[in-house]
Amino acid sequence: MEAVIGLFVMIHGASHGVKTHCDGRQNRAQCFGALGGTLVLQLMDKASEIQTYQWIKNGTTILNMKNNAIVYNMLKDRSFFTPSNGTLRINNLIRTDGGEYKLDPVGSDGKSSGSRVQQLTIQAPVSSVLLVHECLSHGERKVSCSSEGADSPQYSWTLDGDTLTDSQLLGGNNETNIITLKQHVSGRLVCSVRNDVSSHSKEETVSTCGVETHCDGRQNGAQCFGDLGGTLVLQLMDKASEIHKYQWSKNGTIILEGNNNKTSFNRIENRSLFTPSDGIFRINNLIKTDGGEYKLETFGSDGKSSGSRFQQLTIQAPVSSVLLIHECLSHGERKVSCSSGGADSPQYSWTLDGDTLTDSQLLGGNNETNIITLKQHVSGRLVCSVRNDVSSHSKEETVSTCGFIFINCTSADGTHISQWVFAANNYLCIETTASPTNTPTLPDGKESGITESTVRNDVSSHSKEETVSTCGVETHCDGRQNGAQCFGDLGGTLVLQLMDKASEIHKYQWSKNGTIILEGNNNKTSFNRIENRSLFTPSDGIFRINNLIKTDGGEYKLETFGSDGKSSGSRVQQLTIQGVVTHCDGRQNGAQCFGALGGTLVLQLMDKDSEIQTYQWIKDGTTILNMKYNAIVYNMLKDRSFFTPNNGTLTIKYLIRTDGGEYKLDTSGSYGKSSGSRVQQLTIQAPVSSVLLVHECLSHGERKVSCSSGGADSPQYSWTLDGDTLTDSQLLGGNNETNIITLKQHVSGRLVCSVRNDVSSHSKEETVSTCGFIFINCTSPNGTHISQWVFAANNTLCIETTASPTNTPTLPDVGSLTTAVCVPAALVLLLVVGVSVVCAQKKKRPNKPKEEDDQELTYSEVRIGPRPGRQMKQRAEEEVEYGEVKFSQRPRHNVEPAADECVYAKVRRER
Repeated sequence: MEAVIGLFVMIHGASHGVKTHCDGRQNRAQCFGALGGTLVLQLMDKASEIQTYQWIKNGTTILNMKNNAIVYNMLKDRSFFTPSNGTLRINNLIRTDGGEYKLDPVGSDGKSSGSRVQQLTIQAPVSSVLLVHECLSHGERKVSCSSEGADSPQYSWTLDGDTLTDSQLLGGNNETNIITLKQHVSGRLVCSVRNDVSSHSKEETVSTCGVETHCDGRQNGAQCFGDLGGTLVLQLMDKASEIHKYQWSKNGTIILEGNNNKTSFNRIENRSLFTPSDGIFRINNLIKTDGGEYKLETFGSDGKSSGSRFQQLTIQAPVSSVLLIHECLSHGERKVSCSSGGADSPQYSWTLDGDTLTDSQLLGGNNETNIITLKQHVSGRLVCSVRNDVSSHSKEETVSTCGFIFINCTSADGTHISQWVFAANNYLCIETTASPTNTPTLPDGKESGITESTVRNDVSSHSKEETVSTCGVETHCDGRQNGAQCFGDLGGTLVLQLMDKASEIHKYQWSKNGTIILEGNNNKTSFNRIENRSLFTPSDGIFRINNLIKTDGGEYKLETFGSDGKSSGSRVQQLTIQGVVTHCDGRQNGAQCFGALGGTLVLQLMDKDSEIQTYQWIKDGTTILNMKYNAIVYNMLKDRSFFTPNNGTLTIKYLIRTDGGEYKLDTSGSYGKSSGSRVQQLTIQAPVSSVLLVHECLSHGERKVSCSSGGADSPQYSWTLDGDTLTDSQLLGGNNETNIITLKQHVSGRLVCSVRNDVSSHSKEETVSTCGFIFINCTSPNGTHISQWVFAANNTLCIETTASPTNTPTLPDVGSLTTAVCVPAALVLLLVVGVSVVCAQKKKRPNKPKEEDDQELTYSEVRIGPRPGRQMKQRAEEEVEYGEVKFSQRPRHNVEPAADECVYAKVRRER
């Protein structure tokens, strides 16, 4: 058994954690070692200079050496002494290694040459650092720094590289694990944790806390808005003392109840405060489910209702920050995206040098979307402002042009050229003849694949190469059939199969409206008009077009030619470019319609217009569409809409924010009399373009997961794990419909966040694991019962687990149970092996004659338990109590068991 245990210790000692060094040659040296780590201790200069020495702890010899030879080493399975330099290396340090040691050296004359003492302290190292923060009721931010079970941790904090000051801290203590930042503090916060054996730090960017909003709920029908995670200060009444009894409820559930100046019930008292003296109800840490309709009912002294009023509360995610991202497009335009940090219902506005952007500066002319495209000549101080009903933020950046110039000139071969070109690479013109009087709107594009930008002048040149990917949805189309119908997503990619192999065709031309787009001979592409955002592969005949734009739509023709230069055939492809397409039936009065920003709406206005003599479609008193006698008289949206008389549908493309609103359709019959009117409500929403998942482990082993919806309007969230909706037993808080969830410690699997609004939906999937925590339910060496989650790698609290949690909302980690079962099982196995060896030895001796008989063996119990009066220690010696072993005799025999019988017992460990 000793050999087995020794082998276990030796193997376990092969893995070392933190390594520390100590010079023990000075008397009273203070040494520190990391739990599970390695200590390199300089005991002496050279062992050869000392005849004999002993290293002793509490009267027990740990190391003994004579004449340069080790006589005894108690720690031989996990330590190593090097006589040449006098260092002792101890691996896999344990708690009991700590204490006071004494080195007694003896010289060649047999006399003591002096002794010296070393004090060794064993500490659990700082293995990792976790930051957890929350907003308090008055806007302060409380931040906790967890050192994952380290011994004697010491904390320090910095903000943007400087030590936190009293002006930033509430309380002014910078050396504790919990601090409270004042309301105005934000920036790069770092918590550093150290002890005598190791150190770690954790950095996070913190912002100011949620917005505080105010609402006067004393008027019936009051509209109140609250900031998600923020605070609502609600004026419910003047003074509670003037009201005998009051109840504030939502959907029939009482939230707040009181009598005169006393609050008798508050359902959300852990995050709210009602002040009877002024009638103000303050609700902190607002969540989505706080939204809804509330009712305040008051009662007189007779118990009868004396009145009621309603409040409507809407909770919105605030505009916490604004981020600007911009890039130059292929023709010199600058595309700028404004991100609102996941805010609900964000509204955007843009200014340049203090003035609202105009159509002459914008490509498309829409100033109220989160993505704009600046024309080639635009530069200056650009500001994006984002707001909703609870907050607003803005971001400013100075933008320059993309280095393009407009040329209007004659080339060397006499061709007239009028276009934007990159100034540094301009070689098209002999001289420019004019600047543009009207800035043209040129198609945008974006490179894909391996792109190289080259800059040169008359004396030198340099280039830069990068691999860039495409954006948007990728669609596929087989254009080898004549009349093929192809569809592409606005801003996406089209993968078009034009032919089988270009090598089989002598010459080919792909054109649109007589303009050649692509031309080649055999395996060589001789011309590509859109080469900056497309790639043709001759080997498989596939033409890949990236960053599709509106003008890419239309009819294309592929013509092939033989070696004699004559046409060998042609085929046509029809390409339609579309954004998100939504449909709405507007034939019912009060129809609610939704359109995607930048997308297409197909609106069914009527069954067929032939039955209606005249109609007008009006918004805010302005006629949008007017038709008489089956002919369109006026269409304000003619550049981006069309009406189909035979089915009564109106198709509107490239929807913008201002398209939203209330519309009215007035119809007249054949005699000019009104045949009725109906109203449609159109809401424009930014679609869910992408979904991003970000997750982190919290201090107690939970996993916080955030789901970002890419700037969509009014996003709604739902979560699944391994295909099933998340349940309360898996969630901390139990809310499955918010963009931020916290998974309990035991949860792992395939996590999916789905985001949708009224116009689109997307989802994102990731496999998440646990954070390495286990649940322990055990008794510590000093008899203290411990029941909690701990980080498995640093668990030093328990010798063994005694039971799994019987009443806990979170399930224990399997690893803790495995430890509890395996240690006793190993001891039982060793005992059985030992008994087997004894039996085998006995069977080698001559057996005494015995009477053969069938006897039944009765198994007794052997209990293994701690000796009375001694504390339990890890791997402590254990007493074995043997029970009586009986043989059940059959009625016709009475035989004593033979002396060499090997009797097996049932072994049970007593707790």
